[in-house]
Amino acid sequence: MLKYVFALALVFLQTSVYAAVVPLQDSVQVRYYILNNGGSLEASKDQYRVVQSAPGQLSLVGWAVPGIPQPTGLDYDTVADSRVADLPLKYRKFVGSKWVEKTPAEKVAADAAEWAAMQLAKPVDRKLQENSYLSICNTALDETGSPTNNPPIKMTLDDMSTLLETLPGNKEQKFGKLLSKAMLIGDNLSKYDVKWYDTVEWHP
Repeated sequence: MLKYVFALALVFLQTSVYAAVVPLQDSVQVRYYILNNGGSLEASKDQYRVVQSAPGQLSLVGWAVPGIPQPTGLDYDTVADSRVADLPLKYRKFVGSKWVEKTPAEKVAADAAEWAAMQLAKPVDRKLQENSYLSICNTALDETGSPTNNPPIKMTLDDMSTLLETLPGNKEQKFGKLLSKAMLIGDNLSKYDVKWYDTVEWHP
């Protein structure tokens, strides 16, 4: 009789401990569930845990996300659909009751809008220095007889150094001054952003 009572107590204890454990296939399903219910991935990242409850089996434990009920297995979308949660905000949109991935055309438009906003936000001095840098690039190409472009073609400082090595002596001094000026502008632009070259653009 005591063995029977003990067995029942053990089953009850196990049931109590694991009642809040929800099986899932991938932790991204939890993140997608939170997104679709209006939650913040950043704010909620420490308000639950995904653990390996058995070989090849993940479980959700310690759920404490405010305002969002703990999900059940029926609340999870497929792993493939849930991957939307790992996309940048600019590449997803809310349709109906769920976040979905934007189309390729919408992603291109999102990138263009982000680029335009970043260029618009640059200080006037930075824009002027970027124009000066690109003008030097165009002049450098012109010195070597290479085709130029409008707006000017962007060249790295290494590319300009390589061009300098190919010039005859009568042009080397003039080009060397251009390169020195480009390096100085690069130093100034690096004060705004160490990766300044990636976003250099001609500003009409």
